Amino acid sequence: MAFKPSFIGLAAVLGTILSLSNADAGAFEVTFTLTGTVDQVTGDALDGSIVAGTAFTATYVFESTALDIASAPEVGNYLFTVPPNSFSLTIGNYFLRAVSGGSLAAIVTNADQDVFTFSATGDESNLPGITNGFNLTLTDTTGLALTSDALPLAPVLSAFDEPRFVLSGVLPGGSAYSAIGTITSLASTAVPEPATGSGIGLLALMFLRRKGIRP
Repeated sequence: MAFKPSFIGLAAVLGTILSLSNADAGAFEVTFTLTGTVDQVTGDALDGSIVAGTAFTATYVFESTALDIASAPEVGNYLFTVPPNSFSLTIGNYFLRAVSGGSLAAIVTNADQDVFTFSATGDESNLPGITNGFNLTLTDTTGLALTSDALPLAPVLSAFDEPRFVLSGVLPGGSAYSAIGTITSLASTAVPEPATGSGIGLLALMFLRRKGIRP
């Protein structure tokens, strides 16, 4: 049976749109919310509001389908360069935020020890450094917490025997400060991202019907 050219062209476009919709399926906006306390502070650049025992709250937001750019099967290296990726930290009298693309990175090592490191470089902060960053590092010395180098979307804090963080900064002139401590809670949520292509596909179907295009 012959098809009208207009139908064939629009059907091809519709097929492409629907394939894009399927590509969106399974994508999540993931949020990690973590708290912890400082164990030690180095340097004298801070104002005294961050000392041993100071509590902090931090939030990572990232897209679940970031690609692994590492070729080694036991190492995952993930860069987050597009929205909704962001980071925020509140500690003492200070805040640190990463809101621009490329500010977040994660490394997953699944070998003799399991290590999940999530780093953020701040681009908005009242900390004294000219560069300021925050690293979350979860280490399981038994190597049982992770089953692969895939990005963990819901890590279980109790599965790691060394849940640590480091807040650090470099000052003008090259001196540095740091606050090192222990993560005491980590909660994760995952919200499905909208498959925008499906909505466009429905509009295309409506267009077909209104135009009365038939095979």
